Amino acid sequence: MHWRALAAVQILDARYATAGITLSAVAKELGVSSHYLGTLFRRETGRSFHEHLLTVRMERAKEILADPL
Repeated sequence: MHWRALAAVQILDARYATAGITLSAVAKELGVSSHYLGTLFRRETGRSFHEHLLTVRMERAKEILADPL
């Protein structure tokens, strides 16, 4: 996997709950355009940045709901 796509995945996994996590913000942090990162992300992961973010959030929500108090 391309290092920028991997870095974007790691950023998403670490900051999925942050309200300001956007493709533009991550692209700026990685020093590339949002168009480039979006295209690279889809090519390398098979899904869009937004799809990955939603998947991570849903998986974390499932974990929280499944955890008995």
